[in-house]
Amino acid sequence: MAVFKRRRMVVALKLEAVEGTAESPAGADANFFAENVTFIPDISMDPQNPVSGDQRVLPSVPGMRIARATFDYKCRASGTAGTAPAFGKILKLARLAETLVAVTSATYDPIAVGDPSATVDFYDVPESGNNIKQSLRGARVSSLKCDGGQNGKPLVFHVELTGVYNGTTDAAGITATGLETTTQPPGVLSAAFAIQTLAAKISQFAIDFGITGAMREDINKAEGAFSYVNMEMAPVLTFDAEKELVATHDWYGLLIAGTLGAFTVKVGATAGNILTITGPKAQYIDVKPGDRNGLAIFNVTCKLNDSAGNDRIKLAFT
Repeated sequence: MAVFKRRRMVVALKLEAVEGTAESPAGADANFFAENVTFIPDISMDPQNPVSGDQRVLPSVPGMRIARATFDYKCRASGTAGTAPAFGKILKLARLAETLVAVTSATYDPIAVGDPSATVDFYDVPESGNNIKQSLRGARVSSLKCDGGQNGKPLVFHVELTGVYNGTTDAAGITATGLETTTQPPGVLSAAFAIQTLAAKISQFAIDFGITGAMREDINKAEGAFSYVNMEMAPVLTFDAEKELVATHDWYGLLIAGTLGAFTVKVGATAGNILTITGPKAQYIDVKPGDRNGLAIFNVTCKLNDSAGNDRIKLAFT
């Protein structure tokens, strides 16, 4: 009998040449370190509840077949400025366009249209013999969040992928190649966090990229769906800042005035393994008093707005 262990898994993701048409991810496509991986098929089951003299129970009818997968990713860059990180292909699935500048940067900015889809294979690896292979096609990122700080811990991205359920089979395994071992995830320290000109004293921050989307239903497909499509991205930043005098930073005054200002945070200090996240027009939308180990703080929520269009948030790996 095959024995499967929770961490013996290979995840391979390949962008699709044709949206919704399954690719065949290989070992080179399993080049990023995913943690806490889940794969959950979602098969629509329509009940039958007819009137009858004996109130008989009839089988439910299987319908549309989709699936969701989730994983966490501790952020790291490629080790070479201007080379895309392994995580870059996941960012592309979240309506973020990639721009590479040789020996300088890999940046990711929101786009309105043109984001790719992907096929994602999940291999459960036993000690010997065939693997269990579960697959998504026509997949995109349906939720993207990140958080960092918390005693200097690395920045962690929390990813949800949604797409068409592409089956569960016994299959020969693949060997992951090109894994990102050149760099390690840097801790969130010396982060140069600043918001509306204030170098706020915070212990942690989080960003919800605010992605919304829907399945493209298609009754011409055996699964009843063509792909998952992203509709909107409305990022929200939250953090816990020590209280300041009004003369230093008027949290409520800025909230009431609807003031807009720049936001920036840097993760990492070594060239080739730095991520800087910026937003040109951060706006306080909620400020609530709180307590952090006896320190008086404000728990702040910010909306990240566009300035010139599709620039509400930028991720730059350098």
